[in-house]
Amino acid sequence: MCRWLLPRLLSTVSIVLTVSQFTKSELIKTCGIRPEKVAVVGGGGWRAHGKAALAADYYLFVGAHDARKNIDFLLDLWPEIYRHTGRRLIVTCRSTAMMHTARSRWLLEPRADQPPWLEIAVDPTDAELGALYSGAIALLQPSYYEGLGLPILEAASWGVPFVSTDVGVAREVAGGESSVLPLLRDPWVRLLKDPERLLSIRGAERSPSLAQYTWPETANRVADQIASVAG
Repeated sequence: MCRWLLPRLLSTVSIVLTVSQFTKSELIKTCGIRPEKVAVVGGGGWRAHGKAALAADYYLFVGAHDARKNIDFLLDLWPEIYRHTGRRLIVTCRSTAMMHTARSRWLLEPRADQPPWLEIAVDPTDAELGALYSGAIALLQPSYYEGLGLPILEAASWGVPFVSTDVGVAREVAGGESSVLPLLRDPWVRLLKDPERLLSIRGAERSPSLAQYTWPETANRVADQIASVAG
């Protein structure tokens, strides 16, 4: 679509609104649109009013039903993480939207041999998901691709650090460069074996751009862009 239809559509509009600097750069690179025609309006993190967990003794992965989020990467390396740290991996998924891969199909299937380091939360409520965010050591996002990366913003609303590939808003809102990693086993293993290092990121000063990723700020920017076009 980007090679034929989307460039033609984009050539007819006054301005294109998108959710992150990452997606803006993708539009410029892929569709040939001029930078001045693309405005980043952001998006927002949601915070459920769930009961906060008392102890951070696990890492969290949100969205195993989506193949591009790459749960298989974590399943491969977690036995080593568990041996060194004893930290569990909690994985959420939606039963109505499973995009099965050969490795992740069993997430919905009860198993007697499920490893002790893995907990699966199928269809968590808003309150349950909020509690999972609040108690996590960190959110993990080894995604192949994200335009925004909503779980990162949700985790940030709880003050929880993240580790992510360089997709979506990850680099824009990172508390430190160490939380944005290439999709390679060794860098992830080294960082996840050191929970104290991750906890230090929790209190680190975040990028000023994090403030723009709220729904009120996004709504204001959209309204401003519409007004500028309406003239």
